Amino acid sequence: IAVINYGVDADFFSPNGTTPEWMRSLRPYILFMGPFESRRHHLECLEAVSMLRKKGLAEENLVFAGERNEYCLRLDARACELGLKITWTGYGPREELPDFYRGARLFVHPVTHAFGLSVLEAMACGAPVVSSTDPGSGIPETVGDGALLAEATDPADIARAMRQALGSEAARAALAERGLKRAREMSWRRAAQATLEVYKKAVR
Repeated sequence: IAVINYGVDADFFSPNGTTPEWMRSLRPYILFMGPFESRRHHLECLEAVSMLRKKGLAEENLVFAGERNEYCLRLDARACELGLKITWTGYGPREELPDFYRGARLFVHPVTHAFGLSVLEAMACGAPVVSSTDPGSGIPETVGDGALLAEATDPADIARAMRQALGSEAARAALAERGLKRAREMSWRRAAQATLEVYKKAVR
């Protein structure tokens, strides 16, 4: 069995670029990405933010990017109960996706039972990332030390990772730099070359 990691388009997803004015008006923000469903643990993320805000932390705007669905009604209701405000942006042009990542003070994406390619995309854009320890997602071995990982079903652990990432500008910058370095190692060209080597060995 050969394991080949995902890749990311480093030409499209990069830390360089301009941000639209409407997006700049959202700053500072923590970014959460759809699709909105239980395995992406947005409810647990809201609980984590609530815990941090009780300690005077994570005061950034909460930006949820993606198409709204029925599950979002649960997110709205829980946010209201916790005294939180969600900014819903919907899906914009694909060309604006790197801008979303670049503008975020933190990208939080603790997905389980599925690989979150957006984690690599955010890292490639220089965004600090908090994601999942879930072994079934393939995320831990893919991101290496380029992201902080938390138990996706545990709001307290998500809060711990978020606090670590946002604890200081130095910590946030160091995490972003590690993520960027790791993302540069995860190109589709590299993935294709590794796949080719597997085929060569198979036919020998």
